[in-house]
Amino acid sequence: DGDEVDFSGGFEDLHAAANTITMNDTVRGDALVLAQTIILAPSARVNGSAYLAGSSIIADGTFEKGATFNAGTIALKGTYGGDVTLRAEESVDIGTDTVIRGNLQLSVPDDLSVVIPEGVVRGKVERKPILRPEGRRAQLGGFPLLSFLTKLILGGLLAAWGADGLLLRPLRQRLMALHREVRDTEQRLIDATVASAQVETVD
Repeated sequence: DGDEVDFSGGFEDLHAAANTITMNDTVRGDALVLAQTIILAPSARVNGSAYLAGSSIIADGTFEKGATFNAGTIALKGTYGGDVTLRAEESVDIGTDTVIRGNLQLSVPDDLSVVIPEGVVRGKVERKPILRPEGRRAQLGGFPLLSFLTKLILGGLLAAWGADGLLLRPLRQRLMALHREVRDTEQRLIDATVASAQVETVD
């Protein structure tokens, strides 16, 4: 952990959290990266599954398996051997040289324009609408609802990724599923809060 981390040199499973993270080399196993800004250089390579979450993600390089990106802004380049999941509230930029050999699942606001260059996605493209979070997050006692639970789950993810052994892989997968469930629940609460505010305005 730290303010700015530059990862060079090979790794087995990589788990990292910082304000800014730059990846330049090979991760032979899985990668879990949490940061405000995440940059993957063209030389970066992840042989296992990848989960990246932050405010801004610039992804290049080679991903042998599936990859999930969750951020405000995402710039996608590189080669992906499996399915790719993108969740972004502000912008998604997919490079013309990007190769996604699996499916692409895109979760973005309805009014966000996303251009997918022809031939980039070899599988299917699925788009799911989400709400923009700014000014609409459901709150409890003045604090963002579920934020504490989210931090606990992310902490568990980091701990699970840091442990060795195949026996912990189901735990890692379950923790990632829990994180997705928390985000989905938060989205439903946002929807309900907006709908309630609209009803109050009409009344």
